[in-house]
Amino acid sequence: TSQPDLIIRWEIEGIDKMVDGAVKESPVHLAAGLPWKLVAKKDDGSVEVVLHCAVETEQMNWNCDAKVDAFAFRETDKNVTFSRVEKFLNGQETTDFYFGFADSHLLPANGYCKDGKVTVEFGIIINRVTGVRQIKLPDFSTGDHLSNVILIVGGKKLHLSKEYLAVHSPVFNTMFFGDFVEKNKEEIELEDVSYEEFIELLNVIYPSERQVTVNSYKYLLVLADPFQVKLVTDNVENYLIKTEKVAVAAKLLLADQYKLELLKTHCFNSFEHPRDIKVLEGTDECGQFSDAMINCLFKKVLAIID
Repeated sequence: TSQPDLIIRWEIEGIDKMVDGAVKESPVHLAAGLPWKLVAKKDDGSVEVVLHCAVETEQMNWNCDAKVDAFAFRETDKNVTFSRVEKFLNGQETTDFYFGFADSHLLPANGYCKDGKVTVEFGIIINRVTGVRQIKLPDFSTGDHLSNVILIVGGKKLHLSKEYLAVHSPVFNTMFFGDFVEKNKEEIELEDVSYEEFIELLNVIYPSERQVTVNSYKYLLVLADPFQVKLVTDNVENYLIKTEKVAVAAKLLLADQYKLELLKTHCFNSFEHPRDIKVLEGTDECGQFSDAMINCLFKKVLAIID
C-alpha cells in the first residue's frame, strides 16, 4: 500500500453544538501543489465532513487523480475503531469527498463524540495532476548557505535567514538583533503558531510564486499583524481589493480591524445608493464594526443623499 502524500487529522471541537447552517474549517494543507482543507457543515440534523480541493484556476478542465481514505475515530472499550471510505477524485466533476455524522452518531454512547469533539483523518494519495500549474515553493526543511537560524513551529524545524526575516518584520529584527535572549540562539521556538499557516506566511515573504487566495487571506492577516509583516498585509489588501469572492461586509470588517485604508476606500467607493449600505445591517460583520466605522458609514449615507 502506498503511503499518503498528505494526512490531515482534524479534531472538530463543538461539533455536538453545531446548528443547521453552521460551518467549521480546518487549516489549508498543501500536497502536490494543491490546497486541501476539511470542512464540517451542519445541515438537516447531520454534520458532513468534507475534504475539499480548493484549487483556484480559470481552467475548467483541471484533473487530480487521487485516492482518499477517510477515518472517523471511535472509542469503544478503550479501543479506537474507524470507518473507511475509498474514492477517486476527478477535478472536472467534483472537488469534494465527504461522509456524514447524524445527530444520533454524536451521542456519547456511540463513541465518536467525546467532550464535544470528533476526530477525523483523511489520507490522500495523489497519482497524477493535470491542468493546474505547479507552483515552485521554497523548501524550509533543510538549510543552505543563507540559513543562519532555525525556527521551531508546531514541533517542526524551519531553516531561515535572520537578515531576510528582519528586513520584512520589525518584530523579527528586534528578536534577532535587539537586546533579547533569542539574539544568540541557534534555535527559537514560536509557540501558539500553526505550522501550515506560518509556512504560507513565509511563502509570501520569500521569493516564490505563492499568491494570496480566498483560503489564505484571513490567517495571513492574523499572522502578519503580530509580526508586523507589512509586505504580507499589503499583498492581502491588494487581493481583497481585486477579488469578488469576499463579501463587502467581510472586507469592511477586515479594513476596520487591520486599518486597511485602501480597502476601506475601495469599499466606500462601491456604494452608490443608501440601500448598498443598509444591506450591511443584516450581516454578522456589522455587529463587529467599530464606532468609527459605523460613523463613517453614516456619513457616507448622508453624502449619497446629498
